[in-house]
Amino acid sequence: MAEMSAGKTMFWVAIILGVIIAGGIIFIQKFHDSGVLVTDISRDALIVGTELSMEAGDIFVVNFVDGEHEFIIEEILKTKIRLREGLVFYDLFDGKTLEFDFDGDEGVDVVVSLDEIDEEVISLKVESPIVENCTESWECSDWGECIEGLKGRVCVDQSICGTELSKPAFSESC
Repeated sequence: MAEMSAGKTMFWVAIILGVIIAGGIIFIQKFHDSGVLVTDISRDALIVGTELSMEAGDIFVVNFVDGEHEFIIEEILKTKIRLREGLVFYDLFDGKTLEFDFDGDEGVDVVVSLDEIDEEVISLKVESPIVENCTESWECSDWGECIEGLKGRVCVDQSICGTELSKPAFSESC
């Protein structure tokens, strides 16, 4: 009888552990499914502008010359959102823009515009304005190997002017 009771106890312990483990997996899956959206915006994407659809808690990361800048959508209200970069909070009102000077040169490096607030989802545009008096500063990789009479390289304007007035050659005969 004691052996039968121990067997039933082990059976129920196994059932309960199975339910706990399954519940934990479901919780982790739900947490993962409702996780934070992280959008990484490259320097090239800044030039043409990037449209984002985001919810509270989502993050967008701006890759600028001086490094990465992470913005968190802290709160969405009826007429504004609250953004956070590091320890600094910004209120951005519907239809308005925020301008950021990341490199300290007193110029506008990135503009964030709040295009629409729709319930719990917002539409943002993140872009880097093309500066009229911008001096291009091109950095190029080493030339690649010669393939079928041509070799190439990648060149990037570190100033992110958005123009190609002084862009060096990116391919040549060999």
